[in-house]
Amino acid sequence: MNPTILLVDDEKDVCSALNRTFRRNNFKVFEANSGEQALDVLANNNIDVIVSDQRMPEMTGTQFFSVVKNLYPNVGRIILSGHSDIEDLQEAINEANIYRFLPKPWDEKQLLETVNSAIPQAISISKRFHSSERQLIRSYDQPIVDAATEQKKQALSQSIKTNTLLLEEQSYDSFNDKSPLTYLNVFWPDFASIKHASIVDLVNDSEECQILFSWYLLSVIKHMEKYEGGERVFVIDLFYEGFAREPSLLKALEDVLKKQPKTIFRLSFESLMENDFTCFLTENDYYKSSVILDVSEKIINVNELKDTPILYLEMNCKNNAINNHSLTEKRLKMIAEAKTIGVNVVLSNDQLQSQQNYAKSIGVDFF
Repeated sequence: MNPTILLVDDEKDVCSALNRTFRRNNFKVFEANSGEQALDVLANNNIDVIVSDQRMPEMTGTQFFSVVKNLYPNVGRIILSGHSDIEDLQEAINEANIYRFLPKPWDEKQLLETVNSAIPQAISISKRFHSSERQLIRSYDQPIVDAATEQKKQALSQSIKTNTLLLEEQSYDSFNDKSPLTYLNVFWPDFASIKHASIVDLVNDSEECQILFSWYLLSVIKHMEKYEGGERVFVIDLFYEGFAREPSLLKALEDVLKKQPKTIFRLSFESLMENDFTCFLTENDYYKSSVILDVSEKIINVNELKDTPILYLEMNCKNNAINNHSLTEKRLKMIAEAKTIGVNVVLSNDQLQSQQNYAKSIGVDFF
């Protein structure tokens, strides 16, 4: 059965152009020129995905999606707007829990990919509202720990929507560079024992990752306002790998740099190689020294970093790493090679004693 899509825009020419695109790609298409008309269509048809304009008279896209979220939670929701300012993005996340926020004029390939990815998203959301049925199926072939993880994911989703998460500062020192780095991490008051990395892990395999990341960036921007023009060096975690393909998120990152130019981005090597992000760094004159590369417990060829904006390598110093002598020797060699190209090292574990033990074990005068 062909997927069904509802197009909502007060400009009929826009609806017609979108209609042609989706019909060519085997969608069954419905149109509406207002939020009220769209609700009538939804009441009488089974819709998989909605693409709506944001700035419409009487009812904005986010106001419309706030209603849809409650009445039809299994429908994928995408905002398409020529006004991708930060207020619209915040409203879309907090009130309507949208799947994506795309700009006008749109890129047809990107739009089709986003809509297609929103279809399984709709199925996933629907499953949340049948918890008893899901638990029955789960009891046959999944361990109890998976059910607990699913409950935490749902609780986190609710915390994102109700804006009850917080941003938390955490300071780390680095080898060879005594300037402290201030990490901006997600803090979850309802589960205070679950740290930033664990919260990110919870959403990394789900549709909530983009929503959490958007919330995180908005919170970072507000936080930066208190330190605008200051000397502190902040670390922003780009944990959502799709950020470079989201124009609204790149716009939010630009706002971060305006608030606090002394910002360092923490990301994976794969994300760094995204063309959109390297263009973003170049356009903002920020390519020479702006990135912490999270290598966790990996060993990498440092020479590959010569032409990248890597300023730090971040390594995890868990006890299993401290006790692994082979890994320790390889890391010591990696640190020495990094020094030769001006790259410093940060230990990401927040336990002071573990950091001291690890630094001593690899022969580095860290403190």
